[in-house]
Amino acid sequence: MRHRFHRRRPNEVPRRKFIPINEHIRAPQVRVIGADGKQVGIMVTADGVALARQQGLDLIEIVPNATPPVCRIQNFGKYLYQSAKEEHKKKAHAHEVQVRGVRLGVRISKHDMEVKANKAVQFLQEGDKVKVDFVLRGREKAHPEFAKTRLKEFLDMLSIPIKIEQEPKRQPSGFSMVIGKA
Repeated sequence: MRHRFHRRRPNEVPRRKFIPINEHIRAPQVRVIGADGKQVGIMVTADGVALARQQGLDLIEIVPNATPPVCRIQNFGKYLYQSAKEEHKKKAHAHEVQVRGVRLGVRISKHDMEVKANKAVQFLQEGDKVKVDFVLRGREKAHPEFAKTRLKEFLDMLSIPIKIEQEPKRQPSGFSMVIGKA
């Protein structure tokens, strides 16, 4: 017997990347940056941990791939808070480029083509790319040169400078091309 409702998995908490602090730092020597942001110098890891403990803070490995790894003396909780805040800010300002679509036909009127051109300009100004599909039906497929001239007319109607990301490509249903803002 089939269940009527599917069970959903509970939302998993995203795992945090392991950040080595204090005794968990494996490098024998580290470049230490002080709590004030000034460089203290290269020292043995145990000395760096002792210096951080002396100030009541943690030694946090910031750049593990450097030679020697770069560590900062800072409160670990404050560091996690600041890094989470930066990640949130990056996500908020990131604009994912979408490919929006506009469909045209051979028998489209001039006004309708202008309306579609204005919509394409609006998409381009938002930062998206536009896929222009030119649909051919029946006997229209026998005259692809006519479709290409209508496609050029459409591109001339666009009021902003564009660049062609993908040249007009022959599809079974007609032509398609992708344009972006120049």
